[in-house]
Amino acid sequence: MGKPYKLSVTPTSKWTGYECSTSTTTSPDNSFTDILNQKLTSLDARHKAIARMQPGTLVTLVAENKTLRESVQKLTKGMTQFSRDTRKMKETILDIQARSMQDNLVFSGLPEHTEKHTEATVSPLCEISSTKSSRS
Repeated sequence: MGKPYKLSVTPTSKWTGYECSTSTTTSPDNSFTDILNQKLTSLDARHKAIARMQPGTLVTLVAENKTLRESVQKLTKGMTQFSRDTRKMKETILDIQARSMQDNLVFSGLPEHTEKHTEATVSPLCEISSTKSSRS
């Protein structure tokens, strides 16, 4: 029917079980049915290898998957809380900055002096400002 083939099944890591491979002698006169038969035989060998896998492997993988899902859920909750806390702290910092700036006065158009007599320069402006506000 088809060309002879050599099937090799070798155990691999505990996660993948077994690795199957077939090696055949190929020649240009292989017909479609020969190739199809080879592939079906390879598929059968893989199926048998999977059936021979250690029975506890699937249970172990399911348990590890469950543990990983729980860890991801905890991390997601933690990140959500961290995000909320960060946003709240940013809002608090902005509020504190705004409150501290509310008493600051900015004067523009004044000539700069090298001496540090700020009070002498600013007090006449404050008197002008207070007299204007009392007239209103």
